[in-house]
Amino acid sequence: MKKVVPLLLLILCLGLTSCKCKTVRFSKEELAWFNVYNKKDVLIFQSLRTQQKDTTRILRKQVIFDFDPWLHPNTLPQIARMKYRNKNLKGTFTDNEDYMFYEFARSTGNKSLNYLNMVFTLRDTMQKRTTRLSISGKQFTNAYRLTATHGRGSQPQVLYWDTDYGILKYVTFDGELWERVNW
Repeated sequence: MKKVVPLLLLILCLGLTSCKCKTVRFSKEELAWFNVYNKKDVLIFQSLRTQQKDTTRILRKQVIFDFDPWLHPNTLPQIARMKYRNKNLKGTFTDNEDYMFYEFARSTGNKSLNYLNMVFTLRDTMQKRTTRLSISGKQFTNAYRLTATHGRGSQPQVLYWDTDYGILKYVTFDGELWERVNW
């Protein structure tokens, strides 16, 4: 039995390293969604109802290849991750920190954006731009409306993303509107 376990581990390791995985890379347009922010950027949002402010601070960003044969069989997708801190995050592993993911979802080719513990799928958003968006008199022409389907209360349900500024505003499941106040 002692000889069988190392042999099985060796076979498993050789099998995993010898697989011909398809590498899935971001295009320049897709990576532009991620390159909106830099390390140490601060995003300040204000509730239109309560005037309360909410701050997100970008701590780190990286683009990696995700080798996970269980989630991505036969593919090696790129994942763009930004670690950020937000005081309103609940249920995260470290104090108020989480990752804003921008990734290829499994091997389907769909992409998703994760913010404040909500996932926004970017299936056909590259073609679905909002017609016009104005925040505090500032006009945005490259804004996208992203919708999350599952959530509740103060979690974002609709998120507006601009290719030059990132998150512009979001609306929670309980109807509260948060607009970005710093540019």
